[in-house]
Amino acid sequence: MADKVGAMKIRNYYFEQYHLKGYERIEDEIRNFSNCKRILDVGCGTAWLCKVLREAYPDAVVFGIDISNAIEFKDFHYVIATCLKLPFESGAFDGVFCKAVLEHLHDPLGAVMEINRVLKKGGVLFVSVPELKDKHFWDDYTHIRPYNRKSILTMLKDGGFEISEWWYLSSIPGAGRLMKILTIRNQRLLKFFGRIGFLRSTINVIVNKK
Repeated sequence: MADKVGAMKIRNYYFEQYHLKGYERIEDEIRNFSNCKRILDVGCGTAWLCKVLREAYPDAVVFGIDISNAIEFKDFHYVIATCLKLPFESGAFDGVFCKAVLEHLHDPLGAVMEINRVLKKGGVLFVSVPELKDKHFWDDYTHIRPYNRKSILTMLKDGGFEISEWWYLSSIPGAGRLMKILTIRNQRLLKFFGRIGFLRSTINVIVNKK
């Protein structure tokens, strides 16, 4: 499938200033995908995560979908589509990422069930959503709903998944810059503060298709 790369760039101040500032430290998010041969990033945005996946797992085939074309990296397969109707056959992927997407949807369960459809049995799904106490949640006018631990885990179970692991993360001013200077590429520090509830911002979940 050929890449569909256009010239249009969609800029969102909140996305660039808030979501991307810690993207280097996602080892905890991608480590469960080491055996995946086909990986899909749902709501890939500028495709920075697709780039990270291609660098981490060069033998994997990486796909990204989004509702518009704002990508900045080309070494993957890109499709314009909605996560409520993925243009792939059932069981087409070993792994799926769904990062900072479900909080934008009126029908998040429908998206989770569609992701379940395109995953192979036993396939891995990583989900990240803003936590209810995230003080920056309503700074993004496209956000519809935050989640707490019970709501996101229950929805994933209802969507046909088994919970493997979950954790809170915190967003601490200056922590990203410090961790970059110290070349810390895991989320141990942010997990600790998230666990004790200090500036808690997101819930990350790893699940497997039943």
